[in-house]
Amino acid sequence: MSDKEESPAGRDPGASPPPPPPGASASGAEEPLLPPDGYERFRKRLAAGAERLAGPWGKDAAELLLFLPDLLVLFADLARDPRVPVRYKAVAAAVVAYLLSPVDILPEVLMGPLGLADDVVLAFLALDLILNRVDQAIVREHWRGETDLLELAQDGVKRSRRIVPAPLYDRLARWLEDRGERKA
Repeated sequence: MSDKEESPAGRDPGASPPPPPPGASASGAEEPLLPPDGYERFRKRLAAGAERLAGPWGKDAAELLLFLPDLLVLFADLARDPRVPVRYKAVAAAVVAYLLSPVDILPEVLMGPLGLADDVVLAFLALDLILNRVDQAIVREHWRGETDLLELAQDGVKRSRRIVPAPLYDRLARWLEDRGERKA
């Protein structure tokens, strides 16, 4: 091979290797995107900022909002699990559809972060309903979050009552119950 020819891999053999991809070190080992306490600091700062803007309900909403991605995956997995009764698969699927839908009771487009309050409340109401009606071992098997699922559900339901007005909370709870009862 001449000096001007490239190696079979398409790179000049004398050139330095390409930089590692984001999240990997030069040795190839994965590096965390945040320092060990970075995510926890981020959560605390987010909650404190929300509390300054909206009071205690803002803090509750912000802290619970961070669990929505894990809950979305949980509900999607439960909706596909053959061991979950059909009526609760319907609840899980309805929650996934609601969380992903641009049509909301409190639309995010118009209300900003406040528009996520109904999503948070609905997710925790559904989690409570499913944990009380489906074998908890099945639900826990699908949980990918780091927090204890039962503690999270209890805390989330308690805090959800403070996030939205009682009539909206009751409306969301009835909507979920209806989904669970129709598929009997």
